[in-house]
Amino acid sequence: MKVAFFSSDPISLPSIRYLQAEHELVCIVSNPDRPKGRGKKVSPNEVSQWAIDNSVDLLRPEGKPSDDDVAHLREVGAELLIVMAYGCILKRNILEYGKYPCLNLHASLLPELRGASP
Repeated sequence: MKVAFFSSDPISLPSIRYLQAEHELVCIVSNPDRPKGRGKKVSPNEVSQWAIDNSVDLLRPEGKPSDDDVAHLREVGAELLIVMAYGCILKRNILEYGKYPCLNLHASLLPELRGASP
Protein backbone atom coordinates (compact mmCIF):
# COMPACT_ATOMS: atom_id res chain seq x y z
CA MET A 1 0.00 0.00 0.00
CA LYS A 2 1.22 3.52 -0.78
CA VAL A 3 1.26 5.63 2.38
CA ALA A 4 1.73 9.34 3.12
CA PHE A 5 2.69 10.18 6.71
CA PHE A 6 2.01 13.54 8.39
CA SER A 7 4.30 14.34 11.33
CA SER A 8 6.67 16.92 12.75
CA ASP A 9 7.81 15.21 15.94
CA PRO A 10 10.49 12.53 16.39
CA ILE A 11 8.08 10.37 18.41
CA SER A 12 6.69 9.23 15.06
CA LEU A 13 10.02 8.02 13.62
CA PRO A 14 9.63 4.37 14.78
CA SER A 15 6.21 4.25 13.06
CA ILE A 16 7.62 5.84 9.92
CA ARG A 17 10.51 3.34 9.81
CA TYR A 18 8.07 0.46 10.22
CA LEU A 19 5.84 1.75 7.43
CA GLN A 20 8.82 2.18 5.13
CA ALA A 21 9.81 -1.45 5.72
CA GLU A 22 6.31 -2.88 5.29
CA HIS A 23 4.67 -0.55 2.73
CA GLU A 24 5.61 2.01 0.12
CA LEU A 25 6.14 5.34 1.90
CA VAL A 26 5.47 7.80 -0.92
CA CYS A 27 5.49 11.10 0.99
CA ILE A 28 6.17 12.73 4.34
CA VAL A 29 4.21 15.88 5.17
CA SER A 30 5.85 17.95 7.89
CA ASN A 31 6.18 21.52 9.13
CA PRO A 32 8.47 24.01 7.39
CA ASP A 33 11.99 24.64 8.68
CA ARG A 34 12.09 26.71 11.87
CA PRO A 35 14.82 28.46 13.90
CA LYS A 36 16.43 26.09 16.44
CA GLY A 37 18.95 26.21 19.24
CA ARG A 38 20.86 29.11 20.73
CA GLY A 39 21.89 30.52 17.38
CA LYS A 40 18.32 30.23 16.05
CA LYS A 41 19.65 28.65 12.87
CA VAL A 42 16.82 27.68 10.52
CA SER A 43 16.85 23.92 10.14
CA PRO A 44 14.45 21.05 9.47
CA ASN A 45 12.73 19.10 12.22
CA GLU A 46 13.80 15.50 12.82
CA VAL A 47 11.04 14.03 10.65
CA SER A 48 11.87 16.29 7.71
CA GLN A 49 15.55 15.48 8.11
CA TRP A 50 14.75 11.76 8.12
CA ALA A 51 12.79 12.17 4.85
CA ILE A 52 15.70 14.09 3.30
CA ASP A 53 18.25 11.50 4.47
CA ASN A 54 16.13 8.62 3.13
CA SER A 55 15.15 10.26 -0.18
CA VAL A 56 11.44 10.22 0.65
CA ASP A 57 9.29 12.86 -1.04
CA LEU A 58 8.75 15.73 1.44
CA LEU A 59 6.02 18.36 1.60
CA ARG A 60 6.33 21.19 4.12
CA PRO A 61 3.23 23.38 3.78
CA GLU A 62 2.98 26.58 5.78
CA GLY A 63 -0.16 25.95 7.84
CA LYS A 64 -2.81 23.46 6.80
CA PRO A 65 -2.20 21.42 3.64
CA SER A 66 -3.76 23.12 0.62
CA ASP A 67 -5.65 21.67 -2.32
CA ASP A 68 -2.33 21.80 -4.24
CA ASP A 69 -0.76 19.62 -1.54
CA VAL A 70 -3.65 17.16 -1.86
CA ALA A 71 -3.13 17.14 -5.63
CA HIS A 72 0.54 16.28 -5.02
CA LEU A 73 -0.48 13.36 -2.78
CA ARG A 74 -2.69 12.09 -5.60
CA GLU A 75 0.19 12.49 -8.08
CA VAL A 76 2.50 10.32 -5.97
CA GLY A 77 -0.29 7.77 -5.59
CA ALA A 78 -0.89 7.94 -1.83
CA GLU A 79 -3.67 5.52 -0.91
CA LEU A 80 -3.63 5.94 2.87
CA LEU A 81 -2.86 9.01 5.01
CA ILE A 82 -1.52 8.54 8.54
CA VAL A 83 -1.10 11.39 11.02
CA MET A 84 0.95 11.43 14.23
CA ALA A 85 2.11 14.53 16.13
CA TYR A 86 1.64 16.80 13.12
CA GLY A 87 0.64 19.89 15.09
CA CYS A 88 -2.07 21.18 12.79
CA ILE A 89 -5.82 20.59 12.68
CA LEU A 90 -6.51 19.07 9.28
CA LYS A 91 -9.24 20.18 6.90
CA ARG A 92 -11.75 18.06 5.03
CA ASN A 93 -9.50 17.85 1.96
CA ILE A 94 -7.20 15.60 4.02
CA LEU A 95 -9.70 13.89 6.33
CA GLU A 96 -11.85 12.74 3.41
CA TYR A 97 -8.97 11.85 1.08
CA GLY A 98 -9.26 8.58 -0.81
CA LYS A 99 -11.13 5.38 -0.15
CA TYR A 100 -9.52 4.71 3.25
CA PRO A 101 -10.11 6.90 6.31
CA CYS A 102 -7.26 9.11 7.48
CA LEU A 103 -5.65 7.37 10.49
CA ASN A 104 -4.43 9.24 13.56
CA LEU A 105 -1.80 7.54 15.72
CA HIS A 106 -1.44 8.74 19.31
CA ALA A 107 1.31 7.96 21.79
CA SER A 108 -0.83 7.89 24.91
CA LEU A 109 -3.59 5.71 26.26
CA LEU A 110 -6.73 7.68 25.61
CA PRO A 111 -8.80 8.92 27.37
CA GLU A 112 -7.06 8.13 30.70
CA LEU A 113 -3.63 9.58 29.86
CA ARG A 114 -4.24 12.42 27.47
CA GLY A 115 -2.44 15.60 26.63
CA ALA A 116 0.50 16.73 24.57
CA SER A 117 3.11 14.93 26.71
CA PRO A 118 1.45 12.03 28.56
